[in-house]
Amino acid sequence: MTERVSRARVLGYRIAEQGLSRRTTSLRQLDVLRLGVQNTPPGSARLACAARLSAIPTDLAGPRMVWGCRISPHLHHAADLPGLAAALHPASEAAAATRLSWPKTRLAAAGGSAMAVIEQATDAMGAVVTGPMTKGAVSAAVSRRVDESLTAWCRGCRSRHISESLFRLVALPAGVYLDSASGSMLLTPLADWPGPPAESTGLAGLATTFLRFLGPATVADTADFLGVNAAELAARWPGDLVEVDVDGRAGWFPADRLAALRRAAEPPRLRLLPPGDPYLQARDRQLIVPDAKARKALWRILGNPGAVLADGEIVAAWRAKAAGRRRLELTVEPFGELPPDLTAELESEAARLAEVRGFAEVVLT
Repeated sequence: MTERVSRARVLGYRIAEQGLSRRTTSLRQLDVLRLGVQNTPPGSARLACAARLSAIPTDLAGPRMVWGCRISPHLHHAADLPGLAAALHPASEAAAATRLSWPKTRLAAAGGSAMAVIEQATDAMGAVVTGPMTKGAVSAAVSRRVDESLTAWCRGCRSRHISESLFRLVALPAGVYLDSASGSMLLTPLADWPGPPAESTGLAGLATTFLRFLGPATVADTADFLGVNAAELAARWPGDLVEVDVDGRAGWFPADRLAALRRAAEPPRLRLLPPGDPYLQARDRQLIVPDAKARKALWRILGNPGAVLADGEIVAAWRAKAAGRRRLELTVEPFGELPPDLTAELESEAARLAEVRGFAEVVLT
């Protein structure tokens, strides 16, 4: 039987489930890290976490940044990373080809097996990264260890090395995370890493996690977010789901979250969401932002702005730039006329954002 719910109910649920009600006190309690908080552009993961915590985090100690879903940098609970690596590990040659995403001619030149390419590069990465290393040093060392057919000539650095996509793809299964605590990014081995996944396990659970935070959604939506082969995902699609119709669009949703969906709380008055925020990662963008012009302004090919979320609706975009060392300038670009009583909340959230970024002052324009 199909459950029918309104758009407002789904958005309210997602806002609450992702922690934007700001009832969580620490990163360790932030459940949305199970899905992953993307760090694109750099620094946005910290802003997304701060938007959800009752106190501004002084650092991101505890969680680990890895190249996870879609080989993009995401912040996760460290304990979840072995399971994430196993879930993303391809179960078949077709799945490996999807993850690797090489042209057929290049794959043929490397022996024709995407799985073999991934395994060889993963082993090389694991052997190389035994302590904190710069990305350039790791790339050079890994490239020397793999067959030349896995590398290509780079005009920029005038040498042969593995591609950026392959480099990112194999870092997590090799047990490597991105550590920027010192100010510069270092590739660092994860403590007590069990080794590369021997088989693909847990993909259904990972899909359920996506549906928990960004459902209802289709198989295609879920595969697109995870960056996995849609046919493989369909074959291992979770069984404990219900079909939910949202104003005429059907999708799947975890059965054990239906009660929470039905009683979704009122959304917070206002939040400033950074580019790449989990709330903006849903594939049903028309549901989140019905206006086509606003969608075009928010989701660009390059340089996405942040979003102003007010009373459950995205009402504006925002951009910030430094004006010297002490002051941050925040520009808000409304998609329509903003309620005048939002001013105080905007100023408060802008001050919070400036503090997270290390500025003493903020100016709203």
